[in-house]
Amino acid sequence: MRFPTSAALAVLLASTVSLAQAQTTAAPTAAAGQAQQVKPDTVLATVNGQKITERDLAIAYSNLPDSAKQQPQAQVLPQLLNELINEKAIDIAATRDGLQNNPDVRAGMDYAADQVLQTALLRQDIGPQLTEDKIKAAYDAQYAGKPGEEEVHAEHILVKTQPEAQAIIDQLNKGADFATLAKSKSTDPNATDGGDLGWFKKGDMVPAFSNAAFALKPGQYSQTPVQSPYGWHVIKVLGTRVAPPQTYEEVHDTLAQSMEQAAVRAELTKLRTNVKVVVFDQNGKPVPQNPPTAP
Repeated sequence: MRFPTSAALAVLLASTVSLAQAQTTAAPTAAAGQAQQVKPDTVLATVNGQKITERDLAIAYSNLPDSAKQQPQAQVLPQLLNELINEKAIDIAATRDGLQNNPDVRAGMDYAADQVLQTALLRQDIGPQLTEDKIKAAYDAQYAGKPGEEEVHAEHILVKTQPEAQAIIDQLNKGADFATLAKSKSTDPNATDGGDLGWFKKGDMVPAFSNAAFALKPGQYSQTPVQSPYGWHVIKVLGTRVAPPQTYEEVHDTLAQSMEQAAVRAELTKLRTNVKVVVFDQNGKPVPQNPPTAP
């Protein structure tokens, strides 16, 4: 079981594909069922004369989840084209009923159009910053040639109260077996494994737990109960080691995401300095603003 630290930054553009991806280059065609250069204006189907092109299919494909992209394209693409036909039929019916003139619908359409424009601008400005060469350079600066992180192999017993944890320590001091006590006393799901947590780095656990574990030497167990948001722990360290540095392949996606988020924040900060922002209170009066910052 892991005791995670605070959540990472929220995804800034969750509704879009990666800014590093080109949306319509090397995308699939319906006829071949294989990834190849898109012929954007090739018509794949019409619905009441309205065209569905290879560009439409490529954009829809690029927005599929990775799990769908792992399926054979010969299977996915016909289904995706059928979905585009269904969507076009719905669009035709909605337009026939005049829904595009509904103020709420129009506001939603305008919002969606704005999202497309925003994504296009960010892709245009940030995409060139996320090349493989730049990701590799970041890896070389942050990981290559540097020693790996220290790791600890530990067992633990998790209980609800401090007195329970102290009673377990007292039993250990009298010669009780740690794994046996973990199986009978611990409330953690890994109790059946004797409380074994395996190897972990300091940042893998909440601070109170990590600080206590990394302060112990192999064979030692905590002499005072350790409190975390999950309860009270008794920790025993089985071993320590220095992990090998992570390879480029292991950290590639994490580095790319981190670079993307940093680039988006920097771009938003720059864009905010070029516009005049006025925020109003409930009485319609302007509210003083701090210097612009990106989320």
